[in-house]
Amino acid sequence: MATNLWEQFKGILPDTPRIYCTIDQPLTGGRCRVTTTGGGSMVVLGAGQAGAKVWVQDGRIIGEAPMLQHYDIEV
Repeated sequence: MATNLWEQFKGILPDTPRIYCTIDQPLTGGRCRVTTTGGGSMVVLGAGQAGAKVWVQDGRIIGEAPMLQHYDIEV
């Protein structure tokens, strides 16, 4: 029986990515406006304080994220 290792590997990965974001502004109704490291902005479900680093997945805050340094590397 042949197995496809790539398909097995993809099976353990989440369907949607986790995005590292900074909370810009808490909004009403349990939502926040966040900014991604790439500069994009979106409104997500979840609460937090302005300036906090969070993980966002599927349009909602799933937890606090560590303070990471950002580096641009040209290849």
